[in-house]
Amino acid sequence: MKELKNQLTYNAIIKKAFHKVLRQAKDMLSMVEQEEIRYTLVRQDKSSRTGYIAYEFLNPLLYLRLESASDGIFCIHFGVEQVPGRNQLNEITTKFIRLLYNATSKSVTGVNIENAVRTDWLLNSCSDAYEYIEERNKRHVFKQLSYKVCAAKRKQLLSVA
Repeated sequence: MKELKNQLTYNAIIKKAFHKVLRQAKDMLSMVEQEEIRYTLVRQDKSSRTGYIAYEFLNPLLYLRLESASDGIFCIHFGVEQVPGRNQLNEITTKFIRLLYNATSKSVTGVNIENAVRTDWLLNSCSDAYEYIEERNKRHVFKQLSYKVCAAKRKQLLSVA
């Protein structure tokens, strides 16, 4: 019984870290003016069994997935589009990776969940995966993130007006 309680607590910490990363990833993507970069496909399965995808977020730039492994422990899979050069999209992918590892570090969570971030299945071409899922969609829901003008852009627009 104690083992089950520990597993549930461990999973709750992983889930909390996952949703923190997801929320911040969506915030970063919402500041991209290019509409296609704000397209997302979301899959959310509700199950009490093991070995299921609890939540999956895919867009042409980022990928994040919370999965219940066969042992019932949650794990996080991720991916980023390879973006050449120094630009806004490259900044987002770089920040996303740092954010993921920071949010799951023992110093932040108080519990060692670093093993929950898995690289046994790493996505390095989110745009290809997005197109593949979009064409064969059976479980994902399309959502477009709203565009939010960032503070620097807002100041620039106000100074012109």
